[in-house]
Amino acid sequence: MKYLLILLFLFSSHSFSGEVDGKGLDCVITRYDNYIYKHMIWFNYGCYQGVSVYYSDIYKEFSYYPINKTLECPPNREYRSTADQLIMNTYNFYYGEVQTIINRKTLDIKITWKESDGEERINRGNCKVIGWEEVKKRQEKLKEEIIEKQRIEKEKYDKAREGNKI
Repeated sequence: MKYLLILLFLFSSHSFSGEVDGKGLDCVITRYDNYIYKHMIWFNYGCYQGVSVYYSDIYKEFSYYPINKTLECPPNREYRSTADQLIMNTYNFYYGEVQTIINRKTLDIKITWKESDGEERINRGNCKVIGWEEVKKRQEKLKEEIIEKQRIEKEKYDKAREGNKI
């Protein structure tokens, strides 16, 4: 009987952390100045990370974030969850404290921070739930965009040098 009660307690208690682990959000956000952008977030092991790709001119290679779906937890990237919200508090070099709140039912996202003059800024948007395959597709698209941008830059550079005698 004692073991039955323990099992009942373990399986009937509510847990609000971790159920977004192994999932991502693909968001369309309108910035406070009406600029619209996309932002993708991956969750795992109580942490989150923005989906991105960077190219290193020094090493001539691409870096992907997150690297894999298991997600090594970078510093200051834990999320909290309640029955209604996902809450992420981070520190950004340019903006200071940034708070992101996602409504778990509507998937509305609100990003809040204060400018250096003390004025509060708010970006708002809506998200959809995605899996790891969508993250990989977005990373490939970001990589293609970087390659295309580099190609255009090189064409401009080469055109500007046309006709040079020295």
